[in-house]
Amino acid sequence: MNDLNDSPNTYECVEPEVGREMWRLGQSGASTSDLKLHADHLLICDACRLEAAVGQAIGNGLATGALNLPETRSRVVRRGRSLRVPATLAAAALGLAAAGLILMVMLPPTGLVVPGADRSGASTGFERPVAGETIAGNHSQYRWQPIPGASSYLVRIEEVAGDFVWEGTSHGTSLTLPPDITLPAGRELRAYIITVPRDVAPAGDLSVRFRSGDRMAILKYRTLAAPWPAQLLILIGFLLGIGAAVLRYRASRFESATAT
Repeated sequence: MNDLNDSPNTYECVEPEVGREMWRLGQSGASTSDLKLHADHLLICDACRLEAAVGQAIGNGLATGALNLPETRSRVVRRGRSLRVPATLAAAALGLAAAGLILMVMLPPTGLVVPGADRSGASTGFERPVAGETIAGNHSQYRWQPIPGASSYLVRIEEVAGDFVWEGTSHGTSLTLPPDITLPAGRELRAYIITVPRDVAPAGDLSVRFRSGDRMAILKYRTLAAPWPAQLLILIGFLLGIGAAVLRYRASRFESATAT
């Protein structure tokens, strides 16, 4: 007769050693259905007979489709999808920012209002530099609009609050600073156009105020003075980059939480 546990619905194995041997063989994958020892044991042991019946019912249910194992990959898929969104946003942010930077370099900058400059924002005759532009201190180029009747042009560059002065002559509408001449670093300068002959010059002062600087100063100026399409692309890329970083952080937090 079978012994009972405290629970009225739970049986004990009548031959624990035989039961353990059956469990061990079952775990190793060995077939025990033809062994007389186990057949005799199942005739008298309700616990092992019930366990065998449950195992058989589970096997039949899985084989016929009546039972389904819990989905174990859904969480991994969700985590993969959660990581795909910030990666896509990051790629879009990088692409927009790169497009904005390309436009910023390729398109000419717009003039900025320069404190103390009486002609900022007005036509100065110069095409480059524009009002308020920051340019390299060496080998910089100056371009201006042609003036009817002028046979040549004298370009004078002087420091606004200093002693630097340089002059050069051009028979065209551009002039490049010689390699041996370097503008004072980080200083305010003004360039003048003087026509030859002088009496063909239009009324008004043909001059532009600008600044010399290093690469970082030039990059800062080009960012501020870039055409609005370039600024818009850079701004959108920056905002998308922030959004991608936030989503990436939340996805990593979710990943850590589900991993535990």
